[in-house]
Amino acid sequence: MHTCGLRSIGAMPAAGSCMAKMQGVSTDCGNCLGDLISCGRHCASQCCLGNCPASEACQSCTNDKCVPSFEECAGVTPPDPTSSLLSMRTSAGQACVGQTGWDTDFTEHMHTCGLRSVGAMPAAGSCMAKMQGVSTDCGNCLGDLISCGRHCASQCCLGNCPASEAC
Repeated sequence: MHTCGLRSIGAMPAAGSCMAKMQGVSTDCGNCLGDLISCGRHCASQCCLGNCPASEACQSCTNDKCVPSFEECAGVTPPDPTSSLLSMRTSAGQACVGQTGWDTDFTEHMHTCGLRSVGAMPAAGSCMAKMQGVSTDCGNCLGDLISCGRHCASQCCLGNCPASEAC
């Protein structure tokens, strides 16, 4: 959901097409998911622009404004974001294991990809996969690290002092 939301800027029909492709579901189902993403724009501040989907404020907003229309469209209840996040972390837990090169020129490449992507996924992940010569899954883990680092931008001098104590 987060990836397709970013790629489509929350707009239909792009969000629906992205979800159909990413989830391997029908166009109709993808459109229901895309509508859920599009509706979620109304909850952008409560959901930290998609970065805290499991927060109480985000859940309250999406449950009130978006879930009823999704259930009517799809005929199912959307999965709990907490369980989705946990399964993502679990399945991707060893994405870089056994891959050589993921740590080559690590700091330099993290900085370069952070600048090129403005710290946003999926661009940060694609950049790292290419720069490090690793799988998409491993690149996405590294890109998530870049994206998370946006919260420490000032302490890390916008990526120019990653070894500082504050960073």
